[in-house]
Amino acid sequence: MESEQEIADKVREILKRLGGKECRFDESISIFAERLKLLSDSGRYGGLRKRIFAANDWNGFRSYAFEVGFAYDFESNGREMAYEVRALSEGRSSVDFRYQSDKKTVHFELRLIAQKKEISDSIRSQLDATGSYAILRNGEGEKGEVVRIQNLALSKCMDEDGQPIKFPPPKIGEYNVIVCNVSETLLGCIDTQDCLLAMYGDPAVPRECERGVFGLCQELPDSAPGQIREYYDKFKHFRETIHGLLFVRKPRQFIEPLLEWESEYNFVPNCTLMRENEIADIDRDLGSFLKPWRDPNGET
Repeated sequence: MESEQEIADKVREILKRLGGKECRFDESISIFAERLKLLSDSGRYGGLRKRIFAANDWNGFRSYAFEVGFAYDFESNGREMAYEVRALSEGRSSVDFRYQSDKKTVHFELRLIAQKKEISDSIRSQLDATGSYAILRNGEGEKGEVVRIQNLALSKCMDEDGQPIKFPPPKIGEYNVIVCNVSETLLGCIDTQDCLLAMYGDPAVPRECERGVFGLCQELPDSAPGQIREYYDKFKHFRETIHGLLFVRKPRQFIEPLLEWESEYNFVPNCTLMRENEIADIDRDLGSFLKPWRDPNGET
C-alpha cells in the first residue's frame, strides 16, 4: 500500500509532465495526497486513482481532481460511495458515483465547468499589460454563462441526438443528480441567484437578477412564443429524469482550488420530480456533512 509521500511524489511528477509549475502547487500537494490515499485505502477507487496518474492532458487531470475532492467530502465523513456505476441498463456509459443512505440511492454525475478561453485570454493580456485586470459583469455576459451551464448539464444526461445516457428513469427511492463545479464561472462570482436562473429561469429570481433565461425546469407559460416552446421541448428529458443540480464552488481564497479542496454546495431540486419531504430528506442528509454555499449577503 502506497504512503502519502509516495502518492505526493507521483502527483508532482504528473503535474510536471502536464506543464504545471511545481512551486505553484507544492503547498497543497500533500493535502491532495492525503485525500487520495484515503480513497485508495478504501479499495473502492482504484479506477479513479489509475485515471489520475494516466491523465494525458491538463483538463483531464483537473476533472479527475474534482472527482477526488467530491468523493473525499463524502468518504471522510463516513459516507461510502461506489465509483463508475452502470445505472442505465441499456446505456453505454456509467455515472460517476452512487451513494446509498437511509433507503435511498443517489446517482451523481460530475461536470467541471472551466472558465471560457476568451475570458482567460482577456485576463492574461490585462495582467501582462497592467499587472491587474477587470471584467464587466453585465446581463448578456451572465446570461451566456448561465445558458452554458444549462447546456453542459444537458450533455450529462442526453447525447447530441437527444437520446438518454447515464441516468436511469426515475424510480421511488432513487435520485439522479448532476454535480456542476462552477468555481470558475463568472470569475468565481456566481451566486445562488444564478443557480436558480439555470434551473427555473427569470420567474425564480428578483427582478434585478432577471437575465432573459428560460430554466431547465421552468413551467411553460400559456402564451409562450415558439422559441420558448423549443427550449421547453429541448429540456423535456432533463425535466423528467434529473432530480436536481448540485452546484459546487470553492472559496476564492484558495490559490489552487483543484488541489486545496474545501468546497461549498448548493442543491437546487427539480420540484416536478421531487416531493417536499424528499427534498427535505436530501437537504438534511447532504447538509449534515457537506459545507453549505453562502453568498456574501449570507444567502444559502
